[in-house]
Amino acid sequence: KQLKTADELYLATDADREGEAISWHILQVLKPKKSIPVKRLRLGQITKSALEKAIAEPEELDTLLVEAQEARRLVDRLYGFPVSSLLWRKIAQGLSAGRVQTVAIRLLVDREKERLVFISAVFWDLDAVFRTGAGDTFETKLLDIGGKAIAQSKDFGDNGKLKKESADRKILTSDEAHSLRDRFSSSSFKVSSLEEKPYTRKPPVPFITSGLQQEASNRLGYSPSRTMRAANALFQKGFITYVRTDNYVLAAEALQAIEDLISSRFGASEHAPRNFGTLSEKAGGEHEPIRPADFVDPQDVAGKVGDDEGRLYELIWKRTVATQMKPATGRTVIVEVEEEHDDGARYQARGTVIDDPGFLRVDPAGTKETILPPVA
Repeated sequence: KQLKTADELYLATDADREGEAISWHILQVLKPKKSIPVKRLRLGQITKSALEKAIAEPEELDTLLVEAQEARRLVDRLYGFPVSSLLWRKIAQGLSAGRVQTVAIRLLVDREKERLVFISAVFWDLDAVFRTGAGDTFETKLLDIGGKAIAQSKDFGDNGKLKKESADRKILTSDEAHSLRDRFSSSSFKVSSLEEKPYTRKPPVPFITSGLQQEASNRLGYSPSRTMRAANALFQKGFITYVRTDNYVLAAEALQAIEDLISSRFGASEHAPRNFGTLSEKAGGEHEPIRPADFVDPQDVAGKVGDDEGRLYELIWKRTVATQMKPATGRTVIVEVEEEHDDGARYQARGTVIDDPGFLRVDPAGTKETILPPVA
């Protein structure tokens, strides 16, 4: 009814293939008069500024995107539907297969086959914590005793026995490990070797959907479904951009907002511009990466959302800001600590000594490397 008296028709479904197809189908149902202009609005975030910009710069419906969605739907029907029905008949009701699921299941099956033939091995190793003259501590692993290398997990094959190239390594028993522990607790040690190489770690890329799910699992312990529930809630409340994307390109206004934030919090010298092309180069008008909509401070957001949403927002905020900061630099270090004993043991630590944190200033947990204190 409202369309009959409207001056224009705006279609504001999702800015991807599925959204384009939905807009096209809405148009087929509404059948507006030719005198009513039809405009396509593409929103990557639900904020006042994004809506105003979309209305000021409307686009046309993209029939190529509509056809792309149609092609994807046909592929699902040609391959996904028949295989799913076969699974129902041969295995169990309710199972499904498709372009993505089938490949993922293959990976799981291959890993399960490896697990079934794997034979476990029993061995012991020893870790030790040493303290530097400055009072910092670092963890090490036992390498050898009296020149005899100690077997580690990587030395065993799937048959539970030492690999051919590791056959001369010593397998520690429980009694030996406990006896050595008692001996080492009263032994004297010294740094016998120190190797250093320059280290540079670039900032991470912005979050796409799969990247967010992986990082939320690693850092927060969230399942993919838990992550997406929290992300959708943040999107609907206007705190982050659209949550389904495989595009790494940040919009110009986002880059400017990040630069301003870095300059005010960490100093202009910490800003290092970095992007992955321009949005216009991406086929299909895909969404931006998942990022804060207005870069509200995580502490301010935490009081307005649930715990899951607050922690996920902080993860997104830190990642997005980190992408535009300097690399972390320092030294990759291999340090060996030797027991002062006739049949002395040798421990080793591998890690990184950070001289300039760079992007780690905003996200100290944003590296998987073992961080070591200065040893020498």
